[in-house]
Amino acid sequence: MQIPGNLVHTKGNQDALQSLLQHKAIQRLAGFGNSVLYHYSPKVYELYSNTRRLLLEKQPGLAWNFQNRMFPAATFTFGPTVVTLDHTDNLNFTSSMCSITTLGDYDPTMG
Repeated sequence: MQIPGNLVHTKGNQDALQSLLQHKAIQRLAGFGNSVLYHYSPKVYELYSNTRRLLLEKQPGLAWNFQNRMFPAATFTFGPTVVTLDHTDNLNFTSSMCSITTLGDYDPTMG
């Protein structure tokens, strides 16, 4: 039987990840993405909220990346050169959206 669970990281990666997740600026970015989902897709937000509540009732040991945020996952990618090509996440919920934020030097004329 398959059950949901958190990814397992090496000690060094877990420490770095926790430091990022707890950083005030990252928390604010996550809050902004959450607000966008709430305001532009309220029905999806409600579905995520209800699903999150039910999931945590059945699996109370799950650790959520951000408290009171509906997105169930977060990814951090570091450069110096990072490219996000057009893609589809075929195993994701198709009516939802991703909150992608770029930080650092960015030249929009370069694509």
